[in-house]
Amino acid sequence: MMPDGNTSVPSREPGVKGRDAVVPAGRGQWLAVCRLDDLPVQGSRVVRRFGQDDVAVFRTHDDRVFAVLDRCPHKGGPLSEGLVHGMSVTCPLHGWVIDLETGQARAPDEGCARRVPVRVDDDGWVYLAGSGSAIDGNAE
Repeated sequence: MMPDGNTSVPSREPGVKGRDAVVPAGRGQWLAVCRLDDLPVQGSRVVRRFGQDDVAVFRTHDDRVFAVLDRCPHKGGPLSEGLVHGMSVTCPLHGWVIDLETGQARAPDEGCARRVPVRVDDDGWVYLAGSGSAIDGNAE
């Protein structure tokens, strides 16, 4: 059962080795996408949102969770396939390092990945903010 009492669970897209959640787009609401234990330590999971950009959800070594749109600001590489180290992810295409907390590319590179508000509740459910909630890497 989902934390909101609903019995439907985000479905897994076939052929993606159980990594990806498919969730409906929602506005102004928090969407449960997985449990913290579903995210590999120093790894990621892709959340596919209907009619919107995919989101990469990351878990660091100390169980902090971050979410950004799943594309590098450089050439659009899939950040979800990058290496997580500390509070950063390295894009698998050209090695850009993206700070997960701010979305900013590490110097000398310039650009930012759009962050998506994410939270983890006391029961270990990971939530993403509903549609239209991606924020610029420069925003606080």
